[in-house]
This record gives sequence, C-alpha cells and structure tokens, in this order.
Amino acid sequence: MKTFFKFATWAFIVFALSLPFVPAQSETNENEEINSIDDVKTFEDAVKYIKQIESKSLKSLASISNEEEKKKATAKYVTELGETFIKNGEKIISLTDDPAQQKGGIQLKITGLTLLQKTQELEKYFDELAKDGKFKSVVDQQRYTSLFQTKVSKELRENFTLENFAQYFQEAKKWANTDGIEPATPLLFIIGITVTPKALELDPEITKKTIDDIISFVNSDELKVSESKKKETISKIEKFQFQIAGNDLRENFTLENFAQHFQKVKKWANTDVSMLLSILEIAAIPKALELDPDIVKKTVDEILAFVRSDELKISEEKKKEVILQIEGFQKRFLGSNPELYGKTLDDQDFDWNKLRGKFVLVKFTASWCGPCKREIPFMLKAYEKYHDKGFEIVSVYVWDKLDATKKVVEEEKLNWIILSEELTEKAGLPKQGTSYAVRGVPTIFLVDKDGKIISTTVRGEKLEETLAKVFGETF
Repeated sequence: MKTFFKFATWAFIVFALSLPFVPAQSETNENEEINSIDDVKTFEDAVKYIKQIESKSLKSLASISNEEEKKKATAKYVTELGETFIKNGEKIISLTDDPAQQKGGIQLKITGLTLLQKTQELEKYFDELAKDGKFKSVVDQQRYTSLFQTKVSKELRENFTLENFAQYFQEAKKWANTDGIEPATPLLFIIGITVTPKALELDPEITKKTIDDIISFVNSDELKVSESKKKETISKIEKFQFQIAGNDLRENFTLENFAQHFQKVKKWANTDVSMLLSILEIAAIPKALELDPDIVKKTVDEILAFVRSDELKISEEKKKEVILQIEGFQKRFLGSNPELYGKTLDDQDFDWNKLRGKFVLVKFTASWCGPCKREIPFMLKAYEKYHDKGFEIVSVYVWDKLDATKKVVEEEKLNWIILSEELTEKAGLPKQGTSYAVRGVPTIFLVDKDGKIISTTVRGEKLEETLAKVFGETF
C-alpha cells in the first residue's frame, strides 16, 4: 500500500512542476465544482477536476480500517487517478491549438501514463510527439524522466534484485550524460533506491558502495560535463549522503553519533544554513531526550554561539533570520509551553489561555496540502469522541489564501478552532508560520492541560491511540 501512495505522490510532484508553463484562464468560477470531464474546458479546469477526484478518493480510503481492503482500494484509486490524468490531458489537447494549453495537456497525459507505469505506451506517445515536432525540448527531458522513473519504480521498488539494480545504475549514468538533464537528478534517484529495506537486506553496504561508485563516475571522463558542473554534482551527492546519515541518526540515536553529526552540520551550514535547523529537530526526538533531558537547550546554545561567530560566513541579516527560526523551533519542542495567537475566520482575536485545562491538538496546515487533508478523517473521529471530555483542536492555516481556507473548512465540515495566517498578518501580528519556524505542513503537536507539549508525532491513527491513553488516565 505504501508503494502505491509513494508512487502517486511522486507523479503529482512531476505534474506540479509543469504548472508554471500554463497560464491560469479558467472558464469556470473558482468556487464552482466541476462535476464531470464534460465540464472541463481549459487546463486549469482539468487540474481542478483531478484535485476533486483525489480529495474524494483519499476521504474514502481513510474510512477503510481493514488493511487488505485498503490495499485493494488504493490500487483501484491509483488506476482511476492515472486514467483521469490521461482523459483530461487528451481532452485539453483536442480542445485548443494554444501552445501553452496543449503543453499542459501533454504533461497531464504523460503523468497519467507514468502513474500507471505504462512504459510501452509512454514510448509510443513520445515517438508521436517527436514526429509532430511538438515541444521537443520539454518532451525530450520529460521522456527520460518519466521512462526511467517508471522502470525503476516498477522493477526496483517492488521487486529489487542486485542484478536489476546494476542494470539501472548503468542507465542512470547514461541519463546523467543527456543534454538538458541535470546530472545529479538520476544519480541521486539511484542512491535513494539503495536505502530501501529490500536493498539493505540484500547488501547492507550498498549505499556506501553506490555513492563511492557514483563519485568515481562523476570525477572520470565518463561524465561529459564541465568541471564546475562536476563539482556542483559532487556537492549535491555529498549533501544527500549527509542527509541519509541524519535519517539513520534518528533511527539509531546515540550521543556520540549526534556529536559527530553536529560537527559535520557546522561544515555544511555555510552552503545550506537549514542544516542547523535539522540538527535541532534531531535533538528533540524522544530517544535523544531520554538519553539527555537537557540536549535541546545545549544544542540551541551551541548553535547560537556558532551562528554569532565568524565560523558561519553568512550576512548579518541572514544570521538574524536563523536566530528567529531557532527561537521559533524552541516553541514547539517536547516540554515547551507555546503561546498561540491569531485571528479566527470571522476576524476575532483568539485567546489561547481559554484552552487551559484542556488537551489541545495544534496543527499548522494549508488548504492545498494533500498530507494535511489525509489527517482530517482521523482528527474528525478523535474530536467527536473526546471533545466533550476536554479535547480541542486548533488548525492554523499558513501560506494560504483566506477564501481557500474558508472553502476547505466548509467542504470538510470542520467545527473546531480555525486560525488564518492571512487575517493575522493583516492585523499587524507576526505570521504564525514564521513565529513557530514551520518548515512544512502538516506540523502537529499535542498540548496537555497545563499548556505543555507532550507529543509531536500524533498523526493518523496514533492521535486516537494517544488520546485513549491520556483520557484513560485522567477520567
């Protein structure tokens, strides 16, 4: 089931990358629902219709508790979604000669075929496009991306063997030499395959071996790019390697490994200052706090000293931004006492102190966020079950337009507290996303009756499991 979700998510990312090429010129009202493909008149309409299908399907999947039934339903959902992409793409292509709209239709069809892993049909479609001379450079790049990713997803993620991996590793090297393709893209994709459970089971050293082989390839005459591009590619690979090490540290945390990783973070911070925030997140995981309850405070103090020193060679303005982010992170760590603020959807002041004595789930979210929407059924169920016992939810919509926030609240029938970052900013208050250093949505934490954060991992079914323990002890 996870494979289906991962592949569907990847397809949406590829599809989303094509959106800037297409102008927004829908013939339908923004709030009007598109009931069928017959109502689709433009590329924007097609996108809206696909999102509606996705939203309805995800709600249906969330309501299925049996794992085997959910797996079958997910497979059906992915198939229907892929076919929806293809049908919408074909309709847009047939409706207009506008190059921008046609390009959008082409990208929709490519995404659908990729989602369904129809490699042969992709080959045929690309050949037809090349024959017609339509958008050759864009299509060429998409061709390599779609076909390679489709093959790898199908053969390696679902049926990994060392022989298949070696074969696609060679293909990745060829792809890296293709005009118009960023060399790091296929190489990083291959490295990503090596950290899957099946790959590590067959060869625990496969990630290290692969990275060493790739670095040798990049430094050799086999990769025919400029020296500056080679250096850039090596830098991206080293950074990715470092991020993998960070993930390993989360799963197998020791204070010694953390200290070593922290020193490497300082090295990387001069090229990517966000690394400082990632080490802070690791310091706040339960295992780290178990081994050293003061680790967050110590890490914050060390990071701040480093930021203020000459070791970190960034502008003073950028240093101030980093310090603000660190302060924001501190507000939402385990044991912290957040002071939430903002404006409700009816433009009223929100009073955090009125929630003292209750358990409160705080969720930073956005109307356009798919993973955020997938949390809603679990939240609705928990709210209905525990609200009368002293449970409350506060959803803070960040990076969102007010109309879009109101629409999703109405569609999902959310009856808990909703805060709008847009209205909050208009009132002259700092954006909540900035104040709490939110780097992605959903960001969730659970606060106890005394206003202290007791969990930062209450997503999905774990929310109700946690509340059952909490209220089992309290009532």
